[in-house]
Amino acid sequence: MKKTIVTQRLATALLRFWNLKAAVIVVICTLSMSASAQEYYETKHEVAISTGAITNTQLLDALSQFASILVTVPISAIATGGQATAYYTYENEKNFPPLSAEYFYHVDKLVGVGGIVSFNSLKRDMYCDIQDASGNKKHTKQGVARMNNFTLMPAVKLDWLRKRNFGMYTKLGVGATIGSEKQKDDSGSVLYDDTDVMFNFQASLLGIEAGSTKIRGFIELGIGEQGMFVGGLRCKF
Repeated sequence: MKKTIVTQRLATALLRFWNLKAAVIVVICTLSMSASAQEYYETKHEVAISTGAITNTQLLDALSQFASILVTVPISAIATGGQATAYYTYENEKNFPPLSAEYFYHVDKLVGVGGIVSFNSLKRDMYCDIQDASGNKKHTKQGVARMNNFTLMPAVKLDWLRKRNFGMYTKLGVGATIGSEKQKDDSGSVLYDDTDVMFNFQASLLGIEAGSTKIRGFIELGIGEQGMFVGGLRCKF
């Protein structure tokens, strides 16, 4: 696949980041031992929505390129004896922020099991240079290229501090991302269409939530498809 080399480079970078965060796990384990004696607030179900920054697929999309395809020369350029650059170029990047939804069921006061779904996308305009018979060049937009990433991850959440209005936790999800790349010209014709499946994960090493017994805001620090930095709202019942 076209992203294999980039994926390997990302994996190396993530491994280095993980080693830097290993110390956080030690601190969490130490705190969890003392937290077991704290007041415990019981809920069985929780749902959450969130957004984040610096996801795995955003890093991949930033490091990789859209598949290069040959320019479809406009009829007007051909009629005047014009020429076009051989391949499209990609400009004006726009990112759709990652959105996630998750559900967990608590089998006991520490462990919750459930799943995470996440989506993000990237769009760039497609340009080419058209040269007419007089030698004049014009840099024109010819279409749009998009990458859409949909991720599903079974997950576990460890609530090592659960109080009525405050909590701290660690979350881990492992699953797969379906990545779709599509390029269309401005007439709507599909010039390129490809779908890949890749391994993906979310490791939120430190999560903090606060609010009422039912509705809480939360922030997370970690790495993965939801982001290195994650924030959102959670409902407990």
